[in-house]
Amino acid sequence: MKKLFNTGSLITINEFTSIQINGPCELVTLGPDFAKVKSGNYVIEAAGDELLVDLLSEEIAIISFDSIHSISIAKLGNEENRYDF
Repeated sequence: MKKLFNTGSLITINEFTSIQINGPCELVTLGPDFAKVKSGNYVIEAAGDELLVDLLSEEIAIISFDSIHSISIAKLGNEENRYDF
């Protein structure tokens, strides 16, 4: 049943205060004001004020802040393919 509804990974920025990752993901690093999450072949790093991380399952993560300062997405093993927001 799980494969029937598998739509791949999706990253959503909600109201510039939270990032929702749908798809297989795992927490890599957690600091007082930043989180780094691996999803597929990518690493998503976000920093901001008042961090809250909810790993609802192996398929859904929500990273919330009072305000987001930066977001970066990098393909694993290739720093040239880094996207900073």
